[in-house]
Amino acid sequence: MGQSGFGTEFCKKNGWNHLYVGHTPRSRYQSLSFERFQDCVFPVLEGRDVITYGPSAGGYAALYFGGAVDARILAASPRNTYHPIRTNAWAWEDGEQPESSDGRFRHRARLKDLPRSSHAPTILYDPRDGRDSALVKRWALPAYPDAKLMHVPNSGHRSLDYLSRIGSLSYFVRSFVEQTPIDPERLLAPKGTIERALQDGATAYEAQDYDRAAVLLGADISELRTRGLLDVYLSAVALSKNPSAAVRIKGWCDAELLSAKDLRPWARRDLEKVLGAAAVEC
Repeated sequence: MGQSGFGTEFCKKNGWNHLYVGHTPRSRYQSLSFERFQDCVFPVLEGRDVITYGPSAGGYAALYFGGAVDARILAASPRNTYHPIRTNAWAWEDGEQPESSDGRFRHRARLKDLPRSSHAPTILYDPRDGRDSALVKRWALPAYPDAKLMHVPNSGHRSLDYLSRIGSLSYFVRSFVEQTPIDPERLLAPKGTIERALQDGATAYEAQDYDRAAVLLGADISELRTRGLLDVYLSAVALSKNPSAAVRIKGWCDAELLSAKDLRPWARRDLEKVLGAAAVEC
Protein backbone atom coordinates (compact mmCIF):
# COMPACT_ATOMS: atom_id res chain seq x y z
CA MET A 1 0.00 0.00 0.00
CA GLY A 2 1.37 3.40 -0.97
CA GLN A 3 1.82 6.48 1.18
CA SER A 4 -0.52 8.62 -0.89
CA GLY A 5 -3.68 8.13 -2.88
CA PHE A 6 -5.95 9.64 -5.48
CA GLY A 7 -6.02 13.42 -5.08
CA THR A 8 -3.22 13.68 -2.51
CA GLU A 9 -1.08 16.01 -4.62
CA PHE A 10 -4.13 18.01 -5.72
CA CYS A 11 -5.03 18.61 -2.07
CA LYS A 12 -1.48 19.70 -1.25
CA LYS A 13 -1.43 22.04 -4.23
CA ASN A 14 -4.62 23.73 -3.04
CA GLY A 15 -3.49 23.98 0.59
CA TRP A 16 -6.05 21.51 1.91
CA ASN A 17 -5.12 19.24 4.81
CA HIS A 18 -5.23 15.63 3.68
CA LEU A 19 -5.40 12.31 5.52
CA TYR A 20 -4.90 9.27 3.30
CA VAL A 21 -6.72 6.06 4.26
CA GLY A 22 -5.74 3.31 1.87
CA HIS A 23 -6.40 -0.40 1.53
CA THR A 24 -4.16 -3.28 0.63
CA PRO A 25 -4.68 -4.94 -2.77
CA ARG A 26 -7.92 -6.91 -2.94
CA SER A 27 -8.93 -6.05 0.65
CA ARG A 28 -11.66 -3.54 -0.33
CA TYR A 29 -11.23 -1.92 3.13
CA GLN A 30 -12.55 -5.04 4.86
CA SER A 31 -9.70 -5.05 7.40
CA LEU A 32 -10.82 -1.64 8.69
CA SER A 33 -13.97 -1.51 10.79
CA PHE A 34 -16.21 1.53 11.16
CA GLU A 35 -15.37 1.73 14.87
CA ARG A 36 -11.61 1.44 14.32
CA PHE A 37 -11.68 4.17 11.70
CA GLN A 38 -13.67 6.43 14.01
CA ASP A 39 -11.34 5.82 16.97
CA CYS A 40 -8.25 6.61 14.87
CA VAL A 41 -9.32 9.73 13.03
CA PHE A 42 -12.07 11.42 15.06
CA PRO A 43 -9.70 12.96 17.64
CA VAL A 44 -7.79 14.61 14.78
CA LEU A 45 -10.83 15.72 12.79
CA GLU A 46 -13.28 16.77 15.50
CA GLY A 47 -14.60 20.29 14.87
CA ARG A 48 -13.24 20.48 11.31
CA ASP A 49 -15.00 20.60 7.97
CA VAL A 50 -14.29 17.03 6.85
CA ILE A 51 -14.64 15.50 3.39
CA THR A 52 -14.41 11.80 2.60
CA TYR A 53 -13.93 11.08 -1.07
CA GLY A 54 -12.73 8.47 -3.51
CA PRO A 55 -13.46 6.51 -6.69
CA SER A 56 -14.52 2.87 -6.97
CA ALA A 57 -13.68 1.09 -3.68
CA GLY A 58 -12.67 4.51 -2.36
CA GLY A 59 -16.15 5.78 -3.22
CA TYR A 60 -17.64 2.89 -1.27
CA ALA A 61 -15.36 3.72 1.67
CA ALA A 62 -16.23 7.43 1.51
CA LEU A 63 -19.88 6.49 1.98
CA TYR A 64 -19.27 3.72 4.53
CA PHE A 65 -16.96 5.70 6.82
CA GLY A 66 -18.34 9.20 6.18
CA GLY A 67 -20.86 9.01 9.00
CA ALA A 68 -18.10 8.29 11.51
CA VAL A 69 -16.78 11.84 11.17
CA ASP A 70 -19.93 13.63 9.96
CA ALA A 71 -18.20 14.20 6.63
CA ARG A 72 -19.28 15.81 3.43
CA ILE A 73 -19.08 12.81 1.11
CA LEU A 74 -17.99 12.71 -2.52
CA ALA A 75 -18.26 9.19 -3.96
CA ALA A 76 -17.35 8.52 -7.59
CA SER A 77 -18.49 5.28 -9.23
CA PRO A 78 -18.73 3.55 -5.82
CA ARG A 79 -18.20 -0.19 -5.97
CA ASN A 80 -17.24 -3.06 -3.70
CA THR A 81 -17.07 -6.39 -5.49
CA TYR A 82 -17.14 -8.28 -2.16
CA HIS A 83 -20.46 -6.80 -1.08
CA PRO A 84 -23.32 -9.36 -0.82
CA ILE A 85 -25.54 -7.03 -2.85
CA ARG A 86 -24.01 -8.83 -5.84
CA THR A 87 -25.44 -12.17 -4.67
CA ASN A 88 -28.74 -13.65 -3.52
CA ALA A 89 -27.59 -13.01 0.04
CA TRP A 90 -28.94 -9.46 -0.36
CA ALA A 91 -32.50 -10.79 0.06
CA TRP A 92 -32.36 -11.01 3.85
CA GLU A 93 -34.77 -9.60 6.40
CA ASP A 94 -34.25 -6.28 8.18
CA GLY A 95 -32.12 -6.74 11.26
CA GLU A 96 -30.24 -9.72 9.85
CA GLN A 97 -26.65 -9.60 8.66
CA PRO A 98 -25.83 -11.81 5.68
CA GLU A 99 -22.60 -13.71 5.64
CA SER A 100 -20.34 -13.43 2.65
CA SER A 101 -20.21 -16.76 0.84
CA ASP A 102 -16.40 -16.58 0.69
CA GLY A 103 -15.82 -14.69 3.95
CA ARG A 104 -14.23 -11.68 2.26
CA PHE A 105 -16.94 -9.14 3.19
CA ARG A 106 -16.79 -8.24 6.88
CA HIS A 107 -18.42 -4.81 7.02
CA ARG A 108 -22.02 -4.21 7.99
CA ALA A 109 -23.90 -4.84 4.79
CA ARG A 110 -26.57 -2.16 5.06
CA LEU A 111 -25.30 1.40 4.99
CA LYS A 112 -28.51 2.57 6.68
CA ASP A 113 -27.55 0.54 9.78
CA LEU A 114 -24.55 2.82 10.39
CA PRO A 115 -24.54 6.34 11.84
CA ARG A 116 -25.15 8.66 8.90
CA SER A 117 -23.54 11.97 8.15
CA SER A 118 -25.68 15.07 8.55
CA HIS A 119 -24.62 16.09 5.04
CA ALA A 120 -26.28 14.66 1.93
CA PRO A 121 -23.55 12.96 -0.13
CA THR A 122 -22.76 13.72 -3.76
CA ILE A 123 -22.51 10.57 -5.88
CA LEU A 124 -21.03 10.70 -9.37
CA TYR A 125 -21.61 7.69 -11.62
CA ASP A 126 -22.83 6.32 -14.93
CA PRO A 127 -26.41 5.06 -14.40
CA ARG A 128 -25.90 2.48 -17.17
CA ASP A 129 -23.07 0.80 -15.26
CA GLY A 130 -24.99 -2.06 -13.67
CA ARG A 131 -22.77 -2.75 -10.67
CA ASP A 132 -22.27 0.89 -9.69
CA SER A 133 -25.94 1.68 -10.23
CA ALA A 134 -27.01 -1.27 -8.05
CA LEU A 135 -24.80 -0.13 -5.17
CA VAL A 136 -26.09 3.43 -5.44
CA LYS A 137 -29.77 2.52 -5.65
CA ARG A 138 -29.92 -0.45 -3.29
CA TRP A 139 -27.23 0.44 -0.75
CA ALA A 140 -26.50 4.17 -0.71
CA LEU A 141 -29.96 5.65 -1.33
CA PRO A 142 -31.77 3.76 1.47
CA ALA A 143 -29.31 5.45 3.87
CA TYR A 144 -29.20 8.77 2.06
CA PRO A 145 -32.42 9.31 0.10
CA ASP A 146 -31.44 12.98 -0.16
CA ALA A 147 -28.15 12.20 -1.93
CA LYS A 148 -27.26 14.40 -4.89
CA LEU A 149 -26.82 12.09 -7.88
CA MET A 150 -24.69 13.42 -10.71
CA HIS A 151 -24.71 11.35 -13.90
CA VAL A 152 -21.85 11.02 -16.36
CA PRO A 153 -23.47 9.01 -19.17
CA ASN A 154 -21.35 6.45 -21.04
CA SER A 155 -18.35 6.88 -18.72
CA GLY A 156 -18.71 3.35 -17.34
CA HIS A 157 -16.90 2.71 -14.08
CA ARG A 158 -14.35 5.46 -14.73
CA SER A 159 -16.38 8.62 -14.21
CA LEU A 160 -13.49 10.63 -12.78
CA ASP A 161 -11.17 9.54 -15.59
CA TYR A 162 -13.77 10.82 -18.03
CA LEU A 163 -13.94 14.21 -16.27
CA SER A 164 -10.16 14.36 -16.42
CA ARG A 165 -10.23 13.65 -20.14
CA ILE A 166 -12.63 16.50 -20.89
CA GLY A 167 -10.76 18.87 -18.56
CA SER A 168 -13.43 19.16 -15.85
CA LEU A 169 -12.00 17.12 -12.99
CA SER A 170 -10.31 20.00 -11.16
CA TYR A 171 -13.41 22.16 -11.61
CA PHE A 172 -15.64 19.43 -10.22
CA VAL A 173 -13.53 18.67 -7.14
CA ARG A 174 -12.76 22.29 -6.34
CA SER A 175 -16.45 23.24 -6.67
CA PHE A 176 -17.41 20.45 -4.27
CA VAL A 177 -14.75 21.36 -1.71
CA GLU A 178 -15.51 25.08 -1.87
CA GLN A 179 -19.28 24.42 -1.88
CA THR A 180 -19.96 26.38 -5.05
CA PRO A 181 -22.68 25.21 -7.49
CA ILE A 182 -21.61 22.50 -9.94
CA ASP A 183 -22.80 23.10 -13.50
CA PRO A 184 -23.94 19.71 -14.90
CA GLU A 185 -23.00 20.91 -18.39
CA ARG A 186 -19.34 20.93 -17.33
CA LEU A 187 -19.56 17.18 -16.69
CA LEU A 188 -20.58 16.38 -20.27
CA ALA A 189 -18.96 16.53 -23.70
CA PRO A 190 -19.36 19.80 -25.65
CA LYS A 191 -22.67 20.29 -27.40
CA GLY A 192 -22.63 19.51 -31.10
CA THR A 193 -20.22 16.57 -30.77
CA ILE A 194 -21.07 12.93 -31.47
CA GLU A 195 -20.03 12.08 -27.91
CA ARG A 196 -22.54 14.59 -26.50
CA ALA A 197 -25.33 13.28 -28.74
CA LEU A 198 -24.66 9.76 -27.45
CA GLN A 199 -24.66 10.99 -23.84
CA ASP A 200 -27.96 12.80 -24.36
CA GLY A 201 -29.32 9.72 -26.12
CA ALA A 202 -28.40 7.48 -23.19
CA THR A 203 -30.01 9.98 -20.80
CA ALA A 204 -33.17 10.06 -22.94
CA TYR A 205 -33.29 6.27 -22.89
CA GLU A 206 -33.03 6.19 -19.08
CA ALA A 207 -35.89 8.71 -19.00
CA GLN A 208 -37.94 6.39 -21.29
CA ASP A 209 -38.01 9.01 -24.05
CA TYR A 210 -37.40 6.34 -26.66
CA ASP A 211 -38.24 8.46 -29.72
CA ARG A 212 -35.59 11.01 -28.78
CA ALA A 213 -33.13 8.29 -27.79
CA ALA A 214 -33.53 6.56 -31.16
CA VAL A 215 -32.63 9.82 -32.94
CA LEU A 216 -29.70 10.82 -30.72
CA LEU A 217 -28.17 7.35 -30.67
CA GLY A 218 -28.26 7.09 -34.45
CA ALA A 219 -24.48 7.02 -34.84
CA ASP A 220 -22.36 4.75 -37.01
CA ILE A 221 -22.64 1.12 -35.94
CA SER A 222 -18.91 0.92 -35.17
CA GLU A 223 -19.25 3.93 -32.83
CA LEU A 224 -22.17 2.30 -31.03
CA ARG A 225 -20.24 -0.95 -30.62
CA THR A 226 -17.16 0.84 -29.30
CA ARG A 227 -19.20 2.65 -26.66
CA GLY A 228 -21.35 -0.35 -25.72
CA LEU A 229 -24.51 1.34 -26.98
CA LEU A 230 -25.64 -0.95 -29.79
CA ASP A 231 -28.02 -2.90 -27.54
CA VAL A 232 -29.43 0.37 -26.18
CA TYR A 233 -29.98 1.72 -29.68
CA LEU A 234 -31.80 -1.43 -30.80
CA SER A 235 -33.99 -1.27 -27.72
CA ALA A 236 -34.76 2.42 -28.25
CA VAL A 237 -35.75 1.81 -31.87
CA ALA A 238 -37.89 -1.18 -30.89
CA LEU A 239 -39.74 0.95 -28.34
CA SER A 240 -40.02 4.06 -30.50
CA LYS A 241 -42.00 5.11 -33.54
CA ASN A 242 -39.06 5.66 -35.85
CA PRO A 243 -39.46 3.85 -39.20
CA SER A 244 -36.36 5.47 -40.70
CA ALA A 245 -34.22 3.93 -37.95
CA ALA A 246 -35.67 0.51 -38.77
CA VAL A 247 -34.69 1.00 -42.42
CA ARG A 248 -31.20 1.96 -41.28
CA ILE A 249 -30.85 -1.17 -39.17
CA LYS A 250 -32.05 -3.31 -42.07
CA GLY A 251 -29.31 -1.68 -44.16
CA TRP A 252 -26.72 -2.79 -41.62
CA CYS A 253 -27.99 -6.35 -41.96
CA ASP A 254 -27.94 -6.21 -45.75
CA ALA A 255 -24.37 -4.89 -45.67
CA GLU A 256 -23.42 -7.68 -43.21
CA LEU A 257 -22.45 -5.12 -40.58
CA LEU A 258 -24.97 -6.58 -38.12
CA SER A 259 -25.76 -10.22 -37.44
CA ALA A 260 -28.49 -11.42 -35.09
CA LYS A 261 -26.40 -14.36 -33.96
CA ASP A 262 -23.77 -12.01 -32.55
CA LEU A 263 -26.27 -10.20 -30.32
CA ARG A 264 -27.26 -10.93 -26.76
CA PRO A 265 -30.67 -12.63 -26.43
CA TRP A 266 -32.52 -9.47 -25.37
CA ALA A 267 -30.95 -7.44 -28.20
CA ARG A 268 -31.90 -10.20 -30.63
CA ARG A 269 -35.50 -9.92 -29.47
CA ASP A 270 -35.39 -6.15 -30.00
CA LEU A 271 -34.03 -6.72 -33.50
CA GLU A 272 -36.95 -9.03 -34.21
CA LYS A 273 -39.38 -6.34 -33.04
CA VAL A 274 -37.74 -3.82 -35.36
CA LEU A 275 -37.42 -5.96 -38.47
CA GLY A 276 -40.18 -8.51 -37.99
CA ALA A 277 -39.79 -11.50 -40.30
CA ALA A 278 -36.81 -9.87 -41.98
CA ALA A 279 -34.81 -10.40 -38.78
CA VAL A 280 -34.24 -14.05 -39.72
CA GLU A 281 -32.19 -12.85 -42.70
CA CYS A 282 -29.98 -10.66 -40.53
